[in-house]
Amino acid sequence: MDLVSKPCKELCDWAETPTPRDGKKLFECSGCGSQWMRGEPWTPRQHDGTTPPAVQAEIRISQPWLSFGSGGS
Repeated sequence: MDLVSKPCKELCDWAETPTPRDGKKLFECSGCGSQWMRGEPWTPRQHDGTTPPAVQAEIRISQPWLSFGSGGS
């Protein structure tokens, strides 16, 4: 099943959904309804430009060498 992808409304607020998909955490944007999970070729950002800590943790599972710096982005 494909992930939902919708145009950004610049109201981004990413949170983990209660139901994982394919054994991975699934995240959804409450601003537009788009979805993301580890392995996607892009990184979700909040409306302020930061990367949510839970998303950072998921990315580090497959790419532990990445650093998100001090603002979370």
